[in-house]
Amino acid sequence: MKRALAAMPLLAIVGLLLVTPGVALGDQAFQTVRAPYHSLDANTYPLKNGFVVAVHMNGPVNFEKKEFQLHGAKPNTEFLIYRVLKIEGMGTLTMPAGFSIVTDDHGNGHIITPQSPTNSTLSLLKFLGITELTLTNVLYEGGTPAYAADPYVTYLDWEWTP
Repeated sequence: MKRALAAMPLLAIVGLLLVTPGVALGDQAFQTVRAPYHSLDANTYPLKNGFVVAVHMNGPVNFEKKEFQLHGAKPNTEFLIYRVLKIEGMGTLTMPAGFSIVTDDHGNGHIITPQSPTNSTLSLLKFLGITELTLTNVLYEGGTPAYAADPYVTYLDWEWTP
């Protein structure tokens, strides 16, 4: 009986650790977003479906990760990923993300793009004190915009960055 009573606090702690919160702690500042892609010219750039999933860890090693997927897009094509940043009171800025997604014979493509908080775009946003912006991910073939994702609001938490 004494052993059972002594084990009770340990069992209570283990029980608390097994209970998960309703919202992941990393999602407190920025909820994970899934933004679907749309073709900007269905005749030239077909698309069965596609999306980008944006996850912001806002941490000192991985600040964000984005997963891009295309299905039934233009086959055997490299698309450069651009970010269109709309910052209230500052206008809109379109800039390359530094990554590309390549489709196969069936028009399927996939890439995961991690970003360090020392990325030049993120460093600039931190320097300017930007904590909220509207972001649209656009895929270009050469200089032509082919696919655009739905825009979403991004919240940037600089507390954990160098």
